[in-house]
Amino acid sequence: MKRESIALLIILFFLCPLCVKASTLKWDTLTNFLESRFPPTFKKISQIKEKYKDRVVFRFKGKAPKRGTEYLVLSAEPNVPLYLQRPAGVIRVESIFGEEALAQVMAVLGQKIAVGDNIVVPSAPVIYLYTNIKDKDIFEPYQSLRDKLLEKDYEVVEIKGNKVIPATDRYGIVIRLEGGKNYLVCKVQSLYSKDTLFAQTIKYPQAIATEAPVGQNIILAARQPVVVPAAPTVPVAQAPPATTPQAGTFRQAQVPSSTVSDFKKAMASVEHNFYRVREDYKRFVICEVDGDRTPDFVFLNDRGIFRYTLHDNQLEYIDKYTFNNNDIVALHLHAMDLDGDGKDELIVTLAEKLIVLDKKDSRLVSLILTHEGTAYAPMANQLPYYLRVIQDRAGKKVLLAQRKGKYEPFDGDIYQLEWDSGAGSITAPVIYEPARDIYSVYQFNLVPDNPQHVIILEPNHYINGYFTPEERVDATSDTDFGPFKEFPYPIRLEKDEYRGGFDKKTFKFAFAPRRFEFHLEYDAQSFLINKEREPQTLAGKIKTVIKQGKGKDSIAAVKWIGNQIPTTWESKRISKDLLDFSFLHQGTKDMLFVLVRDQKGYAVETIQ
Repeated sequence: MKRESIALLIILFFLCPLCVKASTLKWDTLTNFLESRFPPTFKKISQIKEKYKDRVVFRFKGKAPKRGTEYLVLSAEPNVPLYLQRPAGVIRVESIFGEEALAQVMAVLGQKIAVGDNIVVPSAPVIYLYTNIKDKDIFEPYQSLRDKLLEKDYEVVEIKGNKVIPATDRYGIVIRLEGGKNYLVCKVQSLYSKDTLFAQTIKYPQAIATEAPVGQNIILAARQPVVVPAAPTVPVAQAPPATTPQAGTFRQAQVPSSTVSDFKKAMASVEHNFYRVREDYKRFVICEVDGDRTPDFVFLNDRGIFRYTLHDNQLEYIDKYTFNNNDIVALHLHAMDLDGDGKDELIVTLAEKLIVLDKKDSRLVSLILTHEGTAYAPMANQLPYYLRVIQDRAGKKVLLAQRKGKYEPFDGDIYQLEWDSGAGSITAPVIYEPARDIYSVYQFNLVPDNPQHVIILEPNHYINGYFTPEERVDATSDTDFGPFKEFPYPIRLEKDEYRGGFDKKTFKFAFAPRRFEFHLEYDAQSFLINKEREPQTLAGKIKTVIKQGKGKDSIAAVKWIGNQIPTTWESKRISKDLLDFSFLHQGTKDMLFVLVRDQKGYAVETIQ
């Protein structure tokens, strides 16, 4: 017995130092690095001297910055102190020549980077904390790391899984704490380039339960901030011209022309029609509901579906389908011939307002309508999905679906839905592989000439082109298409927020995204609303009001060309709120109609 006790003491003698080391991590090396890299306040080093596309040049004094160093760009508004200037973007030093540095724009944060903007060393970054360790909240090293960062007054955002939605207006970094076999590794990585800035490996004597391998890729689920590719993936000669696209027809992507006759010819076939409607409609689509080969103009609002037709150059009312539910919020409307009978079904995305645990919330109650005889009949209803119809790379229409998150608008995979004529019902959802790992069903379009390319409408209103196998941006746009905040619906917060100590906030408003349509028949362009006018919804009242807004809205088309996504066509800009658009195909005649709101109400008109 005495020998066994001595042996046990010897084992404990050797093990205890390791146990103490594992359970009393101070993380001083890490925090010392953070404090040396990110000062407590902005430190200005220069201003942008020149800018061309995604490259900038700035002068420096004294010691040259190291290649790969990231800086924050702040606006340069007059009579505004540096600490109140708005973040414009993130740049990364590429090369040094003399007393000047060439840097690449890695992210756009809220506004475009311009000549004269301030370049500063970023301070107090948002820290996105990731781990592959199971049950992280009871894993002592993770707890001590998180507590240490909070103790140092850093803003810490814990990542769930491997997807992160970064802040759109602040500089951020990723800290990874990952467990392997008898070791822990802690790394600091750039959120934008994924460069490793700091690494520390620690021996750990105990078994570590993990849910992912070390080094798993972290996905920017919302594709935000805008990440710019390190280098063009095609020869520069293939890139689009820097000049503004020539105005013309939406049928073909525009390129600069040396003759005026082409421009006039493109515009000559454009007609203008204007039809006032009596309801406050939110969405519309032109389709063929009853199969009589006469175009139907179908409108959606919170009360129901309303169908019109064009007759003697007038928009005549035909029929309607009412929801009979005062808690419905209409979100989206699409159409396609789902069952192959020659008639279009109406694909309707609806939310129902709820009260959950004394918090405002909503759930999806979408439906698919078909027209039978003289009435509408649901082919499917109470569907817990956002619904969207897209064209695939071959131009075929595909019905997609995605679930709503518990505390966020979108959650999980994007599915394809089909109609099973034998069973008389919608098939079980199947993951739509071309959209795997895309955050929102409404934010992407496919690229026909490359099965590994998609274009994404980012949450900051820019468009990027992604090489999907590596989550890499290979093409970018330089156009801010503006915020589309027209149709709000409530989503409860996971944790209540308090403003001023007394005002409790229990829910937030999400906004239904704008229409973003790819049309193979129109030279493989993608169309969307270019929103310059101010949103007309009043926060708190959730009531749409008609008033004179600022700016002008338009319809724009974009296309992936080379390593850019330029605006290849843009309609006339109008001083009305553009809410939706749809194309009318009639024989050899194609027209683009828009749903607008002005001081007198709502209308449908063609747009040049």
